[in-house]
Amino acid sequence: MEKRVCLERFFDILAMASGEPPLRRPRAGETLRVGFSWKTKAEYAFFYFAKWTGFYAKEKLDVIFREGTGSPAALDALYGGELDILILPCTFALAAIEGGAPIKILSCYQAAAPVCLVSRSQRPVSQPEHLEGKRVAKLSGETGTAFLKRFCESNQVDYNRIQFIDVDPGDKIGAFLRDEVDVVSVYRTNELHILESVGKFPLTELDVAAFGLRLPGMCAVATDATIGAKAELVDRFVSATGKAIFAGLQEGPALVSVARQMPGAHPDARIVAAQIRELVSTIDCKEGQTLPV
Repeated sequence: MEKRVCLERFFDILAMASGEPPLRRPRAGETLRVGFSWKTKAEYAFFYFAKWTGFYAKEKLDVIFREGTGSPAALDALYGGELDILILPCTFALAAIEGGAPIKILSCYQAAAPVCLVSRSQRPVSQPEHLEGKRVAKLSGETGTAFLKRFCESNQVDYNRIQFIDVDPGDKIGAFLRDEVDVVSVYRTNELHILESVGKFPLTELDVAAFGLRLPGMCAVATDATIGAKAELVDRFVSATGKAIFAGLQEGPALVSVARQMPGAHPDARIVAAQIRELVSTIDCKEGQTLPV
């Protein structure tokens, strides 16, 4: 019966897809404040899908989303009690735990972060050693550059010969287009398709995972205090999210429809669809599975 109800909900969404009317957004039950480490992007579509199609409401949860400006600041908000649960790259969570932070990983949603380094093909960075002498955009709390020193060490690259340029998070793509930097770190589930659409030149990708920097992807974390005080709510959130991810994997058009209505969604439907295709390719979830740590 549960599966039938979910399918009926999906068909309702698909029937509306052509006009993209606002989706019903259920609010019910006890509140959980869920933060993201970055600005709202298509990679978070499964969470909005879970909220807007009723998976959280069914668990008597009213989930409130809050966007972030980078993992360090988002973790500070979690420690300060401003958030109950934080969605962030697992590498930052592990580093915090190793440093003694009182947090635990609730669930990991991607085996590997979909990160790559992008350059102009006329000055290609297709091998790790090509980074030497290049200008690389650097942002606080960004996965691709935060662990670049480790990447260089494992690939015999002189890290000190890279010129890092601090850029504003909202202007990373702009700095690359203006040729102020040679290399930017992007997520295939987000900026890569935007960059491809606005760039007037061919791009070269360097897959960091192919050269040894295989970073675990997106995960959910909570503080020990929150887990102790709201254990049942946290369990219900993790369970509902796992069910929504499986459902979203089965119904791609419905997931795209949700992504197109998320705050800050790209206006080009083709780009959103491409972002969701990349996102789906990063997830491995089976029916009824609560995604493990």
